[in-house]
Amino acid sequence: MEIRESGLLEQYAMGVLSEQEVQEVEGYLIQFPELQQDYFEIQNALQALATEKSVKPRASLEDELVKSIMDDSKTAKGGENEDKPKDIEGGYGNIWKTIAGLLAISAISAVYFFWNMNAKYKTQTKEFNTYKLVCDSITKSQQETLDIFNQLNAKENRVLNMTPTAGYLETQLLFHFNPVQKRNYIQIQNLPAIAANQAFQLWSLKPGEDPIPLTVFKDSSNFIVPVDFEEGTGTYAITIEDEAGALTPDLSKLIGTVGV
Repeated sequence: MEIRESGLLEQYAMGVLSEQEVQEVEGYLIQFPELQQDYFEIQNALQALATEKSVKPRASLEDELVKSIMDDSKTAKGGENEDKPKDIEGGYGNIWKTIAGLLAISAISAVYFFWNMNAKYKTQTKEFNTYKLVCDSITKSQQETLDIFNQLNAKENRVLNMTPTAGYLETQLLFHFNPVQKRNYIQIQNLPAIAANQAFQLWSLKPGEDPIPLTVFKDSSNFIVPVDFEEGTGTYAITIEDEAGALTPDLSKLIGTVGV
């Protein structure tokens, strides 16, 4: 939602929007109730930060301000009668100028503080979302690994050695075959070297039928590779093909088979 990225909710919470912008944000809050939670969180964050960054005025400040006002008042009342109206005007004028100056400084400081706080809030929110994505990715990867581990240790899972062909005796693969859950995994121990534009392809061989093309994969850091399950398969075979896969196997590059 664009309003979440616009910063309007933060500015609304800080009270720095124009009347038209306030009406616009309040309309969004009514139209999209889910934004109200965002607004409450922003309010809580601003209050927490304001509390953390607040500075307690020194104990003597009140007395100093009162004394300054009284001194200016005395100055306004002193002098000759003919100059009294001018002095009074000048004395009280100085007081109000001082107050106005203090208010202006306070307003500028408040605006700067809230804008600075808003920038920090956006940065921290972005960092939080980035960390959350990383954590979610790690959690998903761990869950997938756990699922595979559970599959390989299921009582109906059968672990079969693939038989290498004469030209590829270095091939060492374990084939995990689960006919109940209809899942297959290849556990890679050693594979022959292939070109960058080549890949390994699994085939289903059924009596009296043409080979059925299945999963295309490359050797990688993942030594457990989930591959297709084909009902009725008598033998699974692996060949070296183009990295895009093939519809007909290149039997001159058949590296191994396993009967199920």
